[in-house]
Amino acid sequence: MNPIARVVLVLALVGTVGAADAHDGHEPHAAWFKSQTMNPATTERLGVHYKSCCDGGDHFKTRFRLVEDGSKYGTETYEYWKDGQWRPIPVDIVQHKPTPDGQPVLFIERHSGQELCFIIDREGI
Repeated sequence: MNPIARVVLVLALVGTVGAADAHDGHEPHAAWFKSQTMNPATTERLGVHYKSCCDGGDHFKTRFRLVEDGSKYGTETYEYWKDGQWRPIPVDIVQHKPTPDGQPVLFIERHSGQELCFIIDREGI
């Protein structure tokens, strides 16, 4: 299957780290951003002491896509656009719960660029 056919869905284009969304108390959804936590498997894998997606990271606004794996039911494989290329989203950071605007939200560690949390609204992407 060619790579274009493997792409099921592409969402949310912007392109930079949006620290203000997560850290500016005047933003309408600042409390939601600050309340998001990493999955236990993620904190263990990364070896970090903090649990909040905001403590070490910022909201990264970009495009996302769900990649079809060719199986009958598919696996949950997502990618995001950064620095001119598609990058895989680690499986252990994926969470399904409501987001402020129904769009996926990705938090990236502000110094290392490591992915911390990827939150997909329960309705899917």
